[in-house]
Amino acid sequence: TTNAALPVSGAAIWLRADTIAGLADGAGVASWTDESGNARNATQGTGASQPLFKTNIQNGLPVVRFDGGDDCVFRKATPAIEGLRQLTVECWFRQDNPEGRQFLVGKDVAFHFDLGDGLGTSLSLYNHGSSVANAEGLRHQQIGTGLGTVRYGTWHHLAATFDGRQVSFFLDGVLKGRSPGGKDFVVGAASRGLWVASYVGQDYWFNGRIDEVRVS
Repeated sequence: TTNAALPVSGAAIWLRADTIAGLADGAGVASWTDESGNARNATQGTGASQPLFKTNIQNGLPVVRFDGGDDCVFRKATPAIEGLRQLTVECWFRQDNPEGRQFLVGKDVAFHFDLGDGLGTSLSLYNHGSSVANAEGLRHQQIGTGLGTVRYGTWHHLAATFDGRQVSFFLDGVLKGRSPGGKDFVVGAASRGLWVASYVGQDYWFNGRIDEVRVS
């Protein structure tokens, strides 16, 4: 592994647990406030699928706990994640059970960011919502890297960046892998939703705690 700078730019959506107001420890999260300044709050209207607000967890701050069964939050449309030639997606996480493929955050037919059995991560990218092939004939590309042993029950920061040429993965600020990305890919469709902790609210449920979800 190699130390490397993580790109930072303006956020399209930024979900921080410490800005969730008015909830007691263990309460369901019906709305998660977007702190990007764009007012793109993520919501969950079904009580049984609401993740839990947990206080005093990470450095005395709250986090959001997902059960790995049906918990997730959703943003109906994120027009800022449209027509992108560069993308950074990141979050803090702590897995309670690392088994299987678990999605951290993704936007339908735009990108998906996941963990695999606590050992690897991948970023899936879709060109023009998977409706157009690039010059190499690709509509979709999934790029991954090994992370070594990610200790479940421990907090980690994970980020993936796509700069238009390469996809890079960072664990706890350390570059873990870099591979060629989809050439001339244009990522994002305005009408599609963004999900945290699942694949479009149907599968690949995340089991553990998440905070500081940021897409830029």
